[in-house]
Amino acid sequence: MRRLLFITLILLSVAACNRTRVPRDIIRQENLAPILVDIHIVYSLQTSMEFREMTREFDSVDTHGYIFDKHGIDKVQFDSSIAWYSRHPALFTDIYDDVVMRLTKLNDSINPDRE
Repeated sequence: MRRLLFITLILLSVAACNRTRVPRDIIRQENLAPILVDIHIVYSLQTSMEFREMTREFDSVDTHGYIFDKHGIDKVQFDSSIAWYSRHPALFTDIYDDVVMRLTKLNDSINPDRE
């Protein structure tokens, strides 16, 4: 019985160690995905010629500022979060899987006839 308890405790300890704890000042995964979606949408708009003509006087910093304000974050927090997740690629991959899924859904809702 003691042996079973010991093995169970070891397995639980190993499982707990494998979980990466996100520091408090880092944007949570579920909150970072929508921010990245908005940034990718803005980037895609900025590559469109019509958008460039309409917004010639605007800078990408302005669009980032709007996105950061919308999500209640600042540039330092965003940059720190991107740097932290870059050092934890498995978590960053999970975030980008969510980003791709959201962008795909958005694209499908805008272009329902495209395959």
